[in-house]
Amino acid sequence: MLGLRMRTVAVAAVLMLATVGGCYWLRYGEIARTHAELLERLAIDARDAVAAGHRLSNSDIETLRYPLERAEDFVRISDDDPPPESLVALRETAASYRELVDLLDRLRVNEVAEPDKARVDALARRISDAAGRTTAALQNE
Repeated sequence: MLGLRMRTVAVAAVLMLATVGGCYWLRYGEIARTHAELLERLAIDARDAVAAGHRLSNSDIETLRYPLERAEDFVRISDDDPPPESLVALRETAASYRELVDLLDRLRVNEVAEPDKARVDALARRISDAAGRTTAALQNE
């Protein structure tokens, strides 16, 4: 009796995982697009804040890191061999965004000079380009 009950539970668990996994892949494009757009928007907002002379607080940096961690988790669990073009572009978006957040964290405690502002601007443009490539690739996949 216990053996039959254990098999029933095991079959139910496998079916649940298959269903959840299937739903995840059905939403891959929507989730990837959301991550790309969010990282791009936050990068532009941060660039504008730095250009206006605003100093970011430790709390601001942590607020910028949270969506990065979620995007990196998504990239990690979505990895495939070979990865789709959209995932490669999203990985580049997240890597550039990480570089931006790390730079902003360093600038938080130092005086922001014009070369720093130019570096922030260049990173924000790189993030926008990679996010655009993510969206374009999703339309073709």
